Amino acid sequence: AQGYDTDLSGYVSKMGHHYGKTGLIDETFELEKPEVLLYVPDGDEGMKFVAVEYLVTVPDPLNPPPPPEGFTGPEDVWFFNTDIGMWTLHVWVAMENSNGIFAAQNPALPYFNELLILFYVMPGPLSPAFLFCFPDLNKVQGI
Repeated sequence: AQGYDTDLSGYVSKMGHHYGKTGLIDETFELEKPEVLLYVPDGDEGMKFVAVEYLVTVPDPLNPPPPPEGFTGPEDVWFFNTDIGMWTLHVWVAMENSNGIFAAQNPALPYFNELLILFYVMPGPLSPAFLFCFPDLNKVQGI
């Protein structure tokens, strides 16, 4: 997408890739200007847009102020991400999320970690014993 050309995270389990438009990252919530667009691999060597994320910086990450006002109503629960020192809010505008439109993670997306990726890319079927030891692999799309 135009200007959202920096992959800020790589693939994050149950979220996707976070492509940021770094010039938008500031202390202001602007509904029409999300700082991040989330994409997931679509299986055809492309990427599918699934959500937006708002990032709001704070002057002192060790003592953050209350979350931004954000959307009307109580549903948009902001999360203070201590790793990046910002208030964050995901909005699943292009993919249904059974946890809610403002949930941080989407259970419909695969869970990956380094071990799962290692076996995900290995050719051949996975043994029943291996799947017993790692039951989450049954949930990974494409296996």
